[in-house]
Amino acid sequence: MTLTALLDAMVAELILLFKDFRFMNQDGEYRPVTVYRQRFPERHHIDDADADARIRLPYCCVFAPGFKTGVQFEPDGDREWQASPVFLLFGVYDANEDGGSTLDIIAMAERVKQRFLLNPVLKPKFLCGRAMEFNPENIEEGAIFESTMTLTFFSKMQMPEDNFVSFGLGGVFTRE
Repeated sequence: MTLTALLDAMVAELILLFKDFRFMNQDGEYRPVTVYRQRFPERHHIDDADADARIRLPYCCVFAPGFKTGVQFEPDGDREWQASPVFLLFGVYDANEDGGSTLDIIAMAERVKQRFLLNPVLKPKFLCGRAMEFNPENIEEGAIFESTMTLTFFSKMQMPEDNFVSFGLGGVFTRE
């Protein structure tokens, strides 16, 4: 399976998981979680004065660097599997800049954790490993509170035509 398919499936799953979450944004409005795939939109900044140009808080950005092949994980016999870490970057607005939004981030991470512990299958093609790492420490100072979570997904070996090429632009792209 391809990295693109994994990212698409993960984004769709996160949108469903967070559909009932509402957190305060920079404008004091309660907004749903925006899920970004692989990177933030270009030329967008969290503190941009133009409300349409800035990254929408709260957010969850899904990153996946690529698959490792020949993984020692074989739930169905002799088939070779591949693994890919998936990184989630959660971001919420902390109006008081006192770290009080930690509970918002923990709620998002807990929702993801419970989803994949109860049912590790993402679509019929990907299987989430049991090991999950959550770092509740704030990455950025100030009014934006960010934290990370790491999961590992396994899938059957990709076909040669699914090879990925990295262009050194901070993203992974498929040949089309």
